[in-house]
Amino acid sequence: MLETKLEKENLFFWLCRIGEQFQTAFLVLDTVNHRILYANNIFTELTGYITDDVKNQTFESILQFGSTDWNSKREVLCRRKDGSALLIDVLRQPFFDDEGNHIFDVMIFHEKNHKIPNQLEYIDPISGLTDYEFFLNQLQKKIGKNTTGFVLLIQPTNYLQIIHFLKNAQLSLLQKEIEKRIRSELSDIEIIISKTSEASLIVFGICHEDKIEHYTKKLSEIKNQSFIINQMELFISFNIGVVSLSYFTGNIHELVHFADIALNVAKKSPGNTIVSYKEEFGIEIEKTMELQNELIRAIQNREIAVHLQPKVKIGTGEVEGFEALARWHSKLLGVVSPTVFIEVAESLGQIKELDSLIIEQVLQWLRKRKERNQRLYQVAVNISPSHFYTPTFVEDLIGLTNLYGIDPKYLKLEITESICLVDIERANSILQSLQKFGFENSVDDFGVGFSSLSYLMNLPISEIKIARNFVNKVHDDKGRIIVQSIIQMAKNMGLHTVAEGIETREQLQLIHKMECPTAQGFYFYKPMPIENVDQLIK
Repeated sequence: MLETKLEKENLFFWLCRIGEQFQTAFLVLDTVNHRILYANNIFTELTGYITDDVKNQTFESILQFGSTDWNSKREVLCRRKDGSALLIDVLRQPFFDDEGNHIFDVMIFHEKNHKIPNQLEYIDPISGLTDYEFFLNQLQKKIGKNTTGFVLLIQPTNYLQIIHFLKNAQLSLLQKEIEKRIRSELSDIEIIISKTSEASLIVFGICHEDKIEHYTKKLSEIKNQSFIINQMELFISFNIGVVSLSYFTGNIHELVHFADIALNVAKKSPGNTIVSYKEEFGIEIEKTMELQNELIRAIQNREIAVHLQPKVKIGTGEVEGFEALARWHSKLLGVVSPTVFIEVAESLGQIKELDSLIIEQVLQWLRKRKERNQRLYQVAVNISPSHFYTPTFVEDLIGLTNLYGIDPKYLKLEITESICLVDIERANSILQSLQKFGFENSVDDFGVGFSSLSYLMNLPISEIKIARNFVNKVHDDKGRIIVQSIIQMAKNMGLHTVAEGIETREQLQLIHKMECPTAQGFYFYKPMPIENVDQLIK
């Protein structure tokens, strides 16, 4: 285990290492007398002094100017070793340990007729790491048509927890330790490492193309030891996204973007994961973005249609109600599977709008039938967990039924087990409110999860729908026993039962023998456009 407490000796080592990389004069001073503790090669070239000349001498005495007021960037006239005049721009940067003690000052300067590239602005004073802007500048200088190597992004798998748990100084110390381990693993190649966010780093490495996988795999070793941050022990695994420089087409931002795409792919897998960028990743993302944009337009333009699938009384074959199902036929994308676009709507935060669009079309259909004095049928609509838990869910639903003049009893709300996994007490309160206003509640895909029995005991529901997975296995002894048990248990508790996914006459006969009252599936009817339903139930 490696200690990352920011001690004075450690900071001095880091500052000297930074100074070696500077293209301007760079000095490290003590904070009492401004004695020079370190000077880089650029300083000796500019002033004529060698390191032994200036070590432990004060900054003012060596450069022969009297003012000590250099707390900000300023212009100073001083002297070289040979006595010649030297007009410089000077900038001071204080550095502190992790307890806030001022332990070093860094001075950088350059001749006045040259622009000072203020590299200290790019450096985190605790970790000593350069920032993303510095990385891009260096990458642009280093990379060329014939350069081989990689750019990678590395991020802790529990990134959000870490940045919320650790303070800013602790995050910098963690990054410092990660950077140290990366340098140790990649010590035999030229690399640049910078920070990109609170806990993430970006790395540029130069190596042969066929060695990229070797070096990136070596980085999996950095998790093998715990990290000690101010006496806190952390075990961290990492996600790494890598892109080969062979994908470089002249745009460094594009190259970093490819590494970011690979990182996002890595995040989808558990644990320590390394993913190398592939061209198909970009194509996949482009398709996803196109799908997202088209879906938002479709919802806004009310292009998502409702298909209704009849629920049938097994004993008589009579239609007793319907389930509303969302269907989307995009002009650009063609027919899009509901399993695809519903998931996308969830990820975009558009599922409430999608659910509401389906509910409104159902209510519009019911109102038309009511206006024509035709029989009204109960329609079940699926409600997503995120929509269900919105603060105004019940209020919005009541508002819609009032707007269309439809009795809430004609709208059945189908929920799944996942709703209760969020907050069963709140779910119970919402369902109680819905029941109070006349809505009925149904459990969809009953038996799939492990909490199904707790539904029956704790929630105000009137119906369960046996998952098609069980119906498909009703021919087997075990499957038949499970389905029979569900039907009998529901009957004993006064709950209505619907068997989903009936596709064959044999399934129907077996379900019927078990005294299941209602069934739904392709054996009876496929989901149909809402305008075709009126022809079916004339």
